[in-house]
Amino acid sequence: MQTFMVPQFLMPFLLPFCRFLYYLLKEKEKKIKESMKIMGLTESAYFSSWLFHYFMYFTLMAILITYIFSLIAVNSNPYIIFLWFWLYLMTLFSMAIFLSALFTKAKVGIIIAISWKFFEAVMHDLVWANKAKFDTNDMFWISVNPFIATAFAGDNVLVLDAAGEGLQWDNMFTFEYKNMNMAFPFFWNTVQIVFFFSLGIYLELVLNKEYGTSRDWNFLWKKKHVVPKAVIQKEYQRIKEQESNIKFNEVITD
Repeated sequence: MQTFMVPQFLMPFLLPFCRFLYYLLKEKEKKIKESMKIMGLTESAYFSSWLFHYFMYFTLMAILITYIFSLIAVNSNPYIIFLWFWLYLMTLFSMAIFLSALFTKAKVGIIIAISWKFFEAVMHDLVWANKAKFDTNDMFWISVNPFIATAFAGDNVLVLDAAGEGLQWDNMFTFEYKNMNMAFPFFWNTVQIVFFFSLGIYLELVLNKEYGTSRDWNFLWKKKHVVPKAVIQKEYQRIKEQESNIKFNEVITD
């Protein structure tokens, strides 16, 4: 039951992940994004709109899956269950942003994404079959994979709930089951949300584009040449004086 139940709860999330990635790449493929940028759309406004939309969408999904899962884990804190699922969903959001920066064709990007998720499922089964060989430190690094970390952490929830204690704030980071700690997915999923979202936007800005210009790879720390305001005002006055002199000379000549 523990081996296959939690992964089955996570697999349906593949659909919104692929849907989001498909729309991102389709906008790029059909030059919709570039058309909007020509009309004045900024990168920050573009990504903020997607972030707001899927933040709400994934939050509602996490609430729904929390309600369903809480019917099984009746002794566990539903707020922790919600956060556990929500963090995994947001890693999918960040991964979609990252993959959209690497590809320009929707079909290619979707094939790669589905292949990667299939590979994750295979890795989950392989790790489970050999879990006795891994200690706590090994499981910490294996948990870099968000699917494996979230799935194995679910076993902790089910074991605690079967014992009548349930997953609570005071035991979520202290209880270990088969060298797996609930802290692992919380830590790695949070890191990957920030990392892949930031990296995806960075690559989107610096990689060569068919249309538009790309920023320098070091634009984040490249020293910008800022002209002091006093210098600008002085130059403005000088230009105005030159224009006044030119007009005065034209009047005298006439």
